[in-house]
Amino acid sequence: MNYNEGVITLEQTINSFSAMVNSNFNYISSAINILLAETKININNNIK
Repeated sequence: MNYNEGVITLEQTINSFSAMVNSNFNYISSAINILLAETKININNNIK
C-alpha cells in the first residue's frame, strides 16, 4: 500500500465538512421555523 491510498483527499474532507455544516444549518432552520409556528399559534390563541 503506498502513501496516497491511505490518505483521504482534501476535497473529500472539505465535502464532508460542507455536508455537515449544511445539515446543521438545515436542522437549526427547522428548529427556528417550529418555534416561529408555535409562537404564531400561541399569539392567535391568546388574542381571542
